[in-house]
Amino acid sequence: MLNITTVTQLITQLRAATQAGSVTPETVGSILQKMADLIGSVDVFSERDRTTLTSITAGVAKLTDMLGKPGGIARLDNSGAIPAECLPDLSHPRQLPHIIPFGFIDERTTVNVNTMSFGDAPDISRIVWLSAKGVFGYQDNTAIRDYYSNWTSADDYMDTTRKAPLTDRLYSCQDHLYRIVSGKLTQIL
Repeated sequence: MLNITTVTQLITQLRAATQAGSVTPETVGSILQKMADLIGSVDVFSERDRTTLTSITAGVAKLTDMLGKPGGIARLDNSGAIPAECLPDLSHPRQLPHIIPFGFIDERTTVNVNTMSFGDAPDISRIVWLSAKGVFGYQDNTAIRDYYSNWTSADDYMDTTRKAPLTDRLYSCQDHLYRIVSGKLTQIL
């Protein structure tokens, strides 16, 4: 009889790899081979086993069809990154409302962030990722390097408390694309 627990564990492993966004053809192939080996070791299938196998086969086929397709699962290159040709065309930012530009990254370990507001229309080059704080800030004066936590377009970058960056969008700076991962600005392109 087919060991349903083992098959379920393999499916869970495949789902976890898919949800983490790190599924590669090698990962899919490895998990599928384990399933095939398990299925190949069974001589007689019960009706429940046949139903389970049919469901698994359909799910795996659907997952395989999604690899490398628009709206599906991105393949990864040899460095573990999503290849540029699989990412949206950044030359038309108006078509991508959730790609938000900013000016630069301040890597200093000590920065001063004022809680008062900066009311003028923002200059994108002065919106800065403050690595030490894990937030965006608005640079008041290039000589002083003090930052404001609130400015007219801060809602595009930060939550309403101004203590955490928004994670449901991409950020662009100097021809690079970033995403917030575990509170850190992470380059993805």
